[in-house]
Amino acid sequence: SHRAIEDMIFSAQPDLIKKRVGKDLALCSPAGTELHVLNETAAKVFQLCDGSHTPKDMAEVLVESFNSVEYDRAYEDVKKLLIVLEEKNVIVPQK
Repeated sequence: SHRAIEDMIFSAQPDLIKKRVGKDLALCSPAGTELHVLNETAAKVFQLCDGSHTPKDMAEVLVESFNSVEYDRAYEDVKKLLIVLEEKNVIVPQK
């Protein structure tokens, strides 16, 4: 059963190698076989995947961080980003 993304809390994969590249964040798999570069917004969402922030919390942080963003838009962006990050296997849902 696929739980609604709204209700899920994620954690970062523990063994990722992280490197800042300007405002972007590069994530490398432990084996070095996969590289993902996250833009500033995606990087912020990734950093909030700490096992305690809900997607709504993340949207609120984005609104505070980037004053130009409205909450509704931030919330939609967060949900899309979480789906992408999970597909890339850099975050995992909490059980």
